[in-house]
Amino acid sequence: MRGLLTLATAFALPADFPQRDIVVLTAFAVVLATLVLQGMTLAPLIRRLGLDRRNAGASELAGIRNQLLLSGLSRLDGIEHPQVELLRQTLLLEQQAITDPERAHMLAKYRKLALKAISGQRELLEKMRASYELNVDEYNLLLEEIDWRELSILPEDKRRIEEI
Repeated sequence: MRGLLTLATAFALPADFPQRDIVVLTAFAVVLATLVLQGMTLAPLIRRLGLDRRNAGASELAGIRNQLLLSGLSRLDGIEHPQVELLRQTLLLEQQAITDPERAHMLAKYRKLALKAISGQRELLEKMRASYELNVDEYNLLLEEIDWRELSILPEDKRRIEEI
């Protein structure tokens, strides 16, 4: 849309307008310079000035995630219970993956194994539905539970809803 009005106005001039061709050429040159020249130089200029924050956002988000995990872990201090220890280990695994990228493979392995278990649950649920061991409401409830469990395990980039 930028420049369209300029070009339309220049082309709308009557054919007998004095120096119409120069006006059209000038309008075209101005549109070309503002769109192409500025468009091609804007990104390098932003990078050179240090205004590009795309990568900074990811590191800031990782820092916030780390703070959240540490806060959750601190709430579990002093509680001795087998389930608490299991939860603590899971939170520590996530926290270590954020702070030490070399340990991220452990979290990836945990997620891979958890997704494998969820896949087995889905298969069994489908078999039970196919053999009419469940009614529709039970099937939908259990499927929703499995879906939520899967969403909680998937990494952030896989949880995004993308527009098509």
